[in-house]
Amino acid sequence: MLGRGDGPAEFSEGSKVPFEQAWQFIVKVGLAAHRYGSTAGNLVGTIIAVVIANLWARKTGRPSSIVLIPAIVLLGCGSIGFRGLASMAGGDLLLGAQQFLQMFVVAMTIFVGIVVGYTIVRSEPGL
Repeated sequence: MLGRGDGPAEFSEGSKVPFEQAWQFIVKVGLAAHRYGSTAGNLVGTIIAVVIANLWARKTGRPSSIVLIPAIVLLGCGSIGFRGLASMAGGDLLLGAQQFLQMFVVAMTIFVGIVVGYTIVRSEPGL
């Protein structure tokens, strides 16, 4: 599991990774996501949100959902679906269908990001 503070982060296999090295990896992945567009950025943003929410929950002893739910709402796909519905209602069926498809792609990247984030830092049982 990723640790807190200055020391090395410890993963479930028992190997130790310096905390700075873990953050450098996250930054590199974020820059790569910027290169590949908004879908990859959404995935990386969700992973980082889950990791930070779980670390915050461990430090404060409060539920990770306090941090995670607002982050997911900001990353969410509700506005894309609403725009698709508005486009279809306005008669532009092709644009509306594209936006609905994009909404499902965003939802799947959020789902995969949550799974990967919880794999990186597991939540505490009571949180």
